[in-house]
Amino acid sequence: MDEGSDGPKPKDPDLEGSPSIPEPTKRRRPIVVGVLIGTIATFAVLAVIGYLTISTESEIPFEEDFSSDEPKFTTDSDRLVDFSVADGAYRILIKDATAPQLARHIFAHTYDGLRFESTVTMPGSRNVLFSVGCWTGDSAYLFALVGNGEVGLLETVSESRGERRPLTDSLANEAVRPAGEPNRLRIDCVGGGRDPTIISGWINGEPVISVAVSDGYDSFSSVGFFIASETDGAEFVVDDVFANAERPSPARSPVSPIET
Repeated sequence: MDEGSDGPKPKDPDLEGSPSIPEPTKRRRPIVVGVLIGTIATFAVLAVIGYLTISTESEIPFEEDFSSDEPKFTTDSDRLVDFSVADGAYRILIKDATAPQLARHIFAHTYDGLRFESTVTMPGSRNVLFSVGCWTGDSAYLFALVGNGEVGLLETVSESRGERRPLTDSLANEAVRPAGEPNRLRIDCVGGGRDPTIISGWINGEPVISVAVSDGYDSFSSVGFFIASETDGAEFVVDDVFANAERPSPARSPVSPIET
């Protein structure tokens, strides 16, 4: 499916009262700190305490099994799409296919490494797309599954303007199950600092693809889904959503993004 900049403008999913989304961050600037010798021990102790606190709090920043009728997602449910919880799963019904749709969970602060995964059952159509993604502001990296069974990595350059570009060619993989059967999608987003940002995709526990983005984003503020269909009435069934704040190794040896 063509998710280029000429496609319909997606809805802004942010609702009033939701946490503010930090601005996208690219390359960190080096920080130089002068510390007196007599205070080194104090700073070291504080650093250890802070590291342990952050590690404990951010080990599992987000988990959703849809046991409640109020899932932890920010959406814009209107005439175009219906987001609902039924039978312990998240159902996304595309009522009007003129625009792609988003469902996101926004964190209270950013993470420089995220693993995000979810199970999805796709509708029986080749002209549909479901992706899991890591956002920074209104930009994102997406690992997409298409209705024809192919997968690939995309970058949303600007959600508000609907600008997207492929980071890899789409490819078929034997690990993908057919429409009507659940597929487990996973994306790993690892901010690079001075090194390239590494984005990896997994399908049903199998490493599929990795890409190195030389000027990629350093931190991520939300995770979620990007959904599209070329026909009305497509329904996606989502379950067992999980995000872990970590810096996982690449799914495969990363390659540079394709030229656009």
